[in-house]
Amino acid sequence: MTIAYLSNPTTPYIGTMIAYHGIWEVVSGLDINLLWYRGGRHDTPGDYEKEANLIFNFIDKQQVDGIIIAPVGFRNFFKSKDSFMGLINMLAPLPIVASGGRINGIPSVIPDSYDDILKMTEHLVTAHNRRNVAFLRGPESSETANDRYRAYCDALARHDMKLKPELVIGPLEWDLARGHAVGGAAVTTLLDEREVKFDAIVASNDRLAIGACAELEKRGIDIPDDVAVTGYDDSEEGRHLVKPLTSVPHPQYQINREAVYLLVDLIAGKKIPMTTPVRSEILYRRSCGCDSSPIRDLEAAFEKRNQSSRTPVVTKTTGHENKIGDAEVSFTRHEAVSGGILPADSLRIFFRAFSDGVRNEKCRPFLDALDCLVNRSEKEQVYAGWQRATSAARDILLDLLPGKLEMIDDFAHLVRVRLHEFSLHSQYRVLSQRSRLFGLTHLIIQSINRAYSLETLNNIMCTEMNQLGVRIWYLALFDSGEGSGEPSWQIFGRNAVGPVVKQIPGREFWLGNLLQGEALPELGKYRLFIGPLYTHENQMGLLIIEIKTEFVYIYEAIRTQVSSTLWSILLLERYKATASTLQKKAAELIRSNQELEQFAYVASHDLQEPLRKIIVFNDRLDKTYAKILGQQENEDATRLRKAVTRMQSLITSLLEYSRVSSKMGASKRVKLSELAEEVKSDLEQRILASSGTVQIGQLPEIDADPVQMRRLLQNLISNALKFHRKDTPPIVRVYVAKTSDSSFELVVQDNGIGIEKEFQERIFRIFERLHAQGEYEGSGIGLAVCQKIADRHGGSIRVESEPGKGARFIVTLPGPITQQLP
Repeated sequence: MTIAYLSNPTTPYIGTMIAYHGIWEVVSGLDINLLWYRGGRHDTPGDYEKEANLIFNFIDKQQVDGIIIAPVGFRNFFKSKDSFMGLINMLAPLPIVASGGRINGIPSVIPDSYDDILKMTEHLVTAHNRRNVAFLRGPESSETANDRYRAYCDALARHDMKLKPELVIGPLEWDLARGHAVGGAAVTTLLDEREVKFDAIVASNDRLAIGACAELEKRGIDIPDDVAVTGYDDSEEGRHLVKPLTSVPHPQYQINREAVYLLVDLIAGKKIPMTTPVRSEILYRRSCGCDSSPIRDLEAAFEKRNQSSRTPVVTKTTGHENKIGDAEVSFTRHEAVSGGILPADSLRIFFRAFSDGVRNEKCRPFLDALDCLVNRSEKEQVYAGWQRATSAARDILLDLLPGKLEMIDDFAHLVRVRLHEFSLHSQYRVLSQRSRLFGLTHLIIQSINRAYSLETLNNIMCTEMNQLGVRIWYLALFDSGEGSGEPSWQIFGRNAVGPVVKQIPGREFWLGNLLQGEALPELGKYRLFIGPLYTHENQMGLLIIEIKTEFVYIYEAIRTQVSSTLWSILLLERYKATASTLQKKAAELIRSNQELEQFAYVASHDLQEPLRKIIVFNDRLDKTYAKILGQQENEDATRLRKAVTRMQSLITSLLEYSRVSSKMGASKRVKLSELAEEVKSDLEQRILASSGTVQIGQLPEIDADPVQMRRLLQNLISNALKFHRKDTPPIVRVYVAKTSDSSFELVVQDNGIGIEKEFQERIFRIFERLHAQGEYEGSGIGLAVCQKIADRHGGSIRVESEPGKGARFIVTLPGPITQQLP
């Protein structure tokens, strides 16, 4: 049997690991294959992590028998419930169990946070006589938050306390990024805006509670004497406050264990409940006015004994074992231990060893049994459970063995000392393990970061995975096949037999293609971590690693670094391919420029020479035979001369266009005002012939090719003079219309014939003419040359015009402008 576990990075990685260990222990015991899919924030357009979620499209429904999904990490990032159900429907018809949150129509295992908050609120009211209890409510979209608010309301009602809306703050955001600040702001609202009196705060989670504590302490308000504070989730930060936070540990571990058992039953066709609540245990600490839970329970036990008169009972030897057996049953049903997190069989072993040690006055067998029991778990709430079990066992044994009071107290003291030693040892082990994992992660990331190709990345991964004892791992890289054929998956890695390099055709990725025969461990069982390799815009593939429990904490860091390094490698390969293409293009450009230069030589020599001879012979014919030839022959000779002259002009224009296209002169500081005046002087005869006027405004100094800038102005001003209306002298204005830090607009404006809108783009094409040669002379290349000059300077040219209303040719050129305009 194979099950998949779907988690999401909106759930903190350490929290996910606690949940994972609950699953791991069960699947190991039941000999079940496990695939752990860890995606990103699902269905968030534009978000960096949306590409991560393509991983869920690759779940092999032929390979997987059932799915456990943690909806809390996903649902907050969906547009709607329908959108979230789209993911669930995609996974159907596989059996699914929700872990940690409800999904409509799906069997769900959830924390019994209603009962926890109910008891927490009642504790403040009854044990500490708090009558004005404020509540910091979680997001309205969270069913868990709503359950906790409902529990708060019901607890007040049970004790005939009226719900005061002014004491309820929210709904509030309680996530990792904003929770602390929101909790502090809630206290500010209560004190400064609403100006209400309150003596306790029940926060929907620890982040809100910690933020509230910080704001209270900043204002000099004592915790818990002035205001008691409680939270939920039992975060590490809350446990280490100056006044440790009373809280409820989220039962992620137990929830996921239960989810696996339910999923196995569901796969087997058994009927399972739609909702399975999992109880937790309140950890009372100083923030609510209590000492730690074990000390509080011990004090309560002493007080109870001191208030009740006890009559010594003489224990009879006959039937003593029966009494021990009855006492053992009473112990497992004691209110301090029943319904807790300690297994009943462990409690029975503990009580039997305790009672035997007291009766035989031998502590070593009892301590050995205690060591064995406590070593099974190192969670703080388990230590607290053993403290309570010790107090309960002491009470029962004092009734059963009243003559052993001193021995019983000695044994109870031994338990507390031993538990303290275990607690210190556990903390040291955690810190030591974290330090080791941090150092190991640093070294692995450094190694992966050195990869500069897929081959070196593959070699480095082989080395690092081997050091971790990982026998199976894959880099499955998706190749879209653009421009190179069909899409496919490239596989690098290693299986139980040896290195793997293969290709799987098609867009779909089925894990079963890898996990067949030689790919599996000897017994054919596997536990795999499956994470996405992605960038801002691209899903590059998947990272698949055999799970080693002691190292699984660092898999997410490895996945992140592999994603980053892989993207760098792909960019480097793309750069090399682009550089190669650019080199080819550069070679082609050099060849093209050489051809243009050859064309320029041909145009300036070989093509011009026959035309010059035709003109010479035409002139000689005109001088020698003009009087002999008839009128028709002379007209033909005139037309011949004009045609040859147009051909010369056309060749000259083409030569000019090719020179502008092929190369650009050195950039120099150009005073456009002076350049424009020179052009005006060159066109003086045309200006006089047309009775026109050219007005030059104050133009800037720029860095440009002076020859090409001169040609640009000459072509534009010349055209403005040429295309004027009949009986209307042309007026041409040259000025700067708009400037910015990076560009300016040079405008040549006239009052000529104008241009229809449909032709305003065509006129910049080479050889494009809108009028017959008889109306306006020209080659149709001048504006194409202007556009090429603007392009070569990193600018552009456009025209704004209406027929009969003149035209504005606007050349946008980049800066810098070295002279400030008025």
